[in-house]
Amino acid sequence: MIQNATYEYDCMAMHMQHETMLVEKNIKEDFKKLHQLLNEEEKAMLGELKQEKDEKLQRMKDKKTNKSLSNTIRDLERELDCADIRLLQNFKYILKRAKHTLEDPMMAAGELINSAKYLGNLKFSVWRNIRISISYIPVILDPNMVNYELELSKDLSHVWNPNEIAADEYLAGVPLPKNLERFDCCPCVLGYVSYSTGTHTSC
Repeated sequence: MIQNATYEYDCMAMHMQHETMLVEKNIKEDFKKLHQLLNEEEKAMLGELKQEKDEKLQRMKDKKTNKSLSNTIRDLERELDCADIRLLQNFKYILKRAKHTLEDPMMAAGELINSAKYLGNLKFSVWRNIRISISYIPVILDPNMVNYELELSKDLSHVWNPNEIAADEYLAGVPLPKNLERFDCCPCVLGYVSYSTGTHTSC
């Protein structure tokens, strides 16, 4: 009797050690994936900001160049007014046409960085983008209730009979401890359901 109790306690301790190690490993893996998704979102947003800055700075540079060119044309026209008109008539006409094709160097709408686009609801926007990349499982299987003949996947979303299907290890090789919640008589497992409203059935 005492030997049986000691054996059960040893099995339970071994199970808890192994389960803790696996749960810790899975938590770290999932957070690593979340960190990676966050890093990708950050890089994408910073890349978009840099592209906008480069494009708008280039437009400013082009306008500045146009402004300088416009001043040069004005100076040349002053000189032409003092020169022999008959000899330079065609040249003056060309310069006049060039002046009219230049853009107005005044600041137009939308020339500044669109800060609101990046900072407005930043956390929500990142969360929404990450949410698309993450799968949601409404029913999570309870490893404390699974029958001894069955095994669960490490994300607790699938159950199988390891004697029939190649297993994705969760607690393979570790004896499951006896507890009052576990199904002893039939190969069953219960799950936690995350539904909050409505009626749901399964066949």
